[in-house]
Amino acid sequence: LNNRSTRGALLCIFSASLWGFTGTVGQFLFQEMGVSSKWLASNRMFAAGILLLFTFIGAEEKKSSAFGKTKKGEGHVIVQFDRDVIHTVWYFLAIGHSNAATATVLQYLAPVMIVIYISIRYHKMPSFFEFFAVLCALLGTFLLATHGNVKSLTISPLALFWGLVSACLLYTSP
Repeated sequence: LNNRSTRGALLCIFSASLWGFTGTVGQFLFQEMGVSSKWLASNRMFAAGILLLFTFIGAEEKKSSAFGKTKKGEGHVIVQFDRDVIHTVWYFLAIGHSNAATATVLQYLAPVMIVIYISIRYHKMPSFFEFFAVLCALLGTFLLATHGNVKSLTISPLALFWGLVSACLLYTSP
């Protein structure tokens, strides 16, 4: 793994797999073990914070300067971490009110929100392909939430709410 691109791609695949795994484990803990989503999210983030702290402490001087030596770098990491804590709580709340698959689909509506925001903000219509992708994502989410019946939701309103709220933080930058 001397090639940085290959190593980066493998790390992306590994981290995405872990993200999917945490959703499934979260759903199991909520449904089978009676764990609350707030407890799980806060303890997960606490453990991540400890690991992040040890990473900073153990890093070489030149490597740690990129994150922790300047006030701007420290602030960026803290804001990013806080945003991730909030996102994780909302994501786990969505899982707690539905399941991991539904919560994941809902949170990945974030690109749709970005396309809509950019279109409104800059008074620019999306391209045909962007419009088509947004339409497919919204149609798929509609079918997931209603099974095609406009008069009923097949998921709880709270699951829909928390899934969409978690999407609001998924791609935002601090």
